[in-house]
Amino acid sequence: MEPLYKSIGDAVAAHWPGWRLAVFTSNDFLAKQIKLPGRKATPFYNGSLACKLWQFEPV
Repeated sequence: MEPLYKSIGDAVAAHWPGWRLAVFTSNDFLAKQIKLPGRKATPFYNGSLACKLWQFEPV
């Protein structure tokens, strides 16, 4: 899964500069593999599963 999350960050940076990206996941490590600036995490629950909505604002 690490390469997938990294490729998401790479694609957004290359093709959509200035756009915001939001990712809903329960895995903080994978979210951090996106490696875009402006990282902010808001906690949520998916049923009883603790998750976060990660928001990135690449330049």
